Amino acid sequence: MPVLLGVSSNNLDEVIALAKHAEKAGADGIVAITPYFWKVSDDSVLEFYKAVGQACSLPLVAYNFPALTGQGIGSRLLLRMVESVPKLVAIKDTIDSLSHIRNIVFRVKAVHEYFSVLAGIDEYLFGTLAVGGDGLIGSLINVMPHLSVDLYQAFQNKDFDGIINCQRKISMLSEISMVSVPPIAALKEAILIMGHPGASCVRPPLGKVSPEGIERIKKIIEKVQE
Repeated sequence: MPVLLGVSSNNLDEVIALAKHAEKAGADGIVAITPYFWKVSDDSVLEFYKAVGQACSLPLVAYNFPALTGQGIGSRLLLRMVESVPKLVAIKDTIDSLSHIRNIVFRVKAVHEYFSVLAGIDEYLFGTLAVGGDGLIGSLINVMPHLSVDLYQAFQNKDFDGIINCQRKISMLSEISMVSVPPIAALKEAILIMGHPGASCVRPPLGKVSPEGIERIKKIIEKVQE
């Protein structure tokens, strides 16, 4: 199973150190989010990924999550990045906009077919595949991985009924993300409810899920499993 290690930081030196560590540890690739908090120019983002790409020999995945970082990667910038950073092979596009994913597919992947466009939101797996993207790096997939796997296989087999069934269940499961802010605590509780080993604890300032929230998660899972 390929393993990608996150090397994200707002400190470039730390990102490079983590990238080198990932390479020594035997990772198959690295994932780096854009610089965050301070908004920087497109040229600065480009230079950031150039430096990370030169730090080790591993394939690099850009992580676009502008809702949290305040710094987005548009299709024009991404095209410049792909053409300037040979090790950049994919993007995880965590953005609540299918048109953004479509623009990346049409403007970047259309020129560089090897480049993988991956949704970062579970509900967008089908939409991403439909416009020519490649897959998903999601969060709910940790709770019920078979739903995304089944949807992907149904898409490959042109099984329309299978696609709709899986899409509806994934959309229903997405309600778990609304139980806690941010959704990490709720996701961990859902993973435990599904019988997977692990701990549901989160560190402050993240808060724990209330007993009422846990019951809500259970009901969501029961509804999906009907």
